[in-house]
Amino acid sequence: MKPGKKRRAGAQAEDFLEAILRLGRDGRTARVRDLADELGLHKSTVSLALKGLAERGLVEHDRYDSCRLTPKGEAIAAEVDRSHEAIQDFLSTVLGIRESEAASNACRMEHVVDRRVLGRIGDFVRFARERPDMFKPLFEAFSEFPAGPAAGDVGKA
Repeated sequence: MKPGKKRRAGAQAEDFLEAILRLGRDGRTARVRDLADELGLHKSTVSLALKGLAERGLVEHDRYDSCRLTPKGEAIAAEVDRSHEAIQDFLSTVLGIRESEAASNACRMEHVVDRRVLGRIGDFVRFARERPDMFKPLFEAFSEFPAGPAAGDVGKA
């Protein structure tokens, strides 16, 4: 690992932690069944993953009941959630990508983009929202800009 780089929890672990955070935010208890539905996995897979997360001190898990994030797990989940939101906002607001497509891409990208880059993406989106007079003409012009061959209909909202 390079100096100054933090070890990441791993994409699958981050997805689990983020799902637990979001379920809690929606007022639901994060149970194995709920996580399996949320992540599109079998309950046995979820149970095994939760056991591993509990061993790493990221969740507290009652074998047949609910689970909750530890402070360490909550910190990671919140960071991943912020990353997801920053990327999704950038993809949809700045690039004009459909929300569903932006969300699915953000879910994959959130695990690999450096924190500094994510911070700047968030800064740019916030700057663009705070200065619509400056960015609205740019966004409108970009939405009419011909998409490259690999982009297909990405620019069409």
